[in-house]
Amino acid sequence: MRKIIGAVLAGIIVIAGGWFAVTTLAPELIETTPEPALALEQNYSATLANATVNVDYPATWALGAEFPDLGVNIATTEALAETVEFDGNVAEDEVFIEILFASESALDGDTPAAILQGLVDDVENPEGTVSDIETRTINGRVLAFVTLDSNDGADGMTVVVDSGDAYSLITAAVSDGDLAQYQATIEAIAGSIEYISTVEEEAEMTPEMTSEPEATEASE
Repeated sequence: MRKIIGAVLAGIIVIAGGWFAVTTLAPELIETTPEPALALEQNYSATLANATVNVDYPATWALGAEFPDLGVNIATTEALAETVEFDGNVAEDEVFIEILFASESALDGDTPAAILQGLVDDVENPEGTVSDIETRTINGRVLAFVTLDSNDGADGMTVVVDSGDAYSLITAAVSDGDLAQYQATIEAIAGSIEYISTVEEEAEMTPEMTSEPEATEASE
């Protein structure tokens, strides 16, 4: 499973290649719940192999879930949502959002900001103006994000959010100049994600269960 997550995280870095600044400032916590640009009137709810997941998204958008245990795509069109290998390009007025689920043990860091900083540090030669890491609390969930004003191609943002029993790693792409229009919606979608593990923790074995019976000498 760790190898799978590692491959998925590598995919995030490829998708977001050039979207990260190598150096960022310490995040500033902003306790606010911004109004989404679009109402999140649709809900995706699924029972996965080891968890249940819920996410809200706009009524006119589409969701693709070819590999739901790893994550889902949300986009402004069904064709874009069903994209398996996103090439980083979107047409005017289009939005593509990739959401991936990962446990804390598969990531470096124990907060959204620390995890995002680790992803930032792994990317070299950014091709655009990248923001410092910012954090927000939406629906009681802490998320951290950076935005990209690309030199050539799609603008976008990358978000890490604590979704309950896993972190959600979100990469969003919008057409050049459209991020201000969709950023609040992307953040609201991130804040709506709920990931609840259905795997019961193994009960700790008591000394009585683990101790071996002491050997005794037979009486002569």
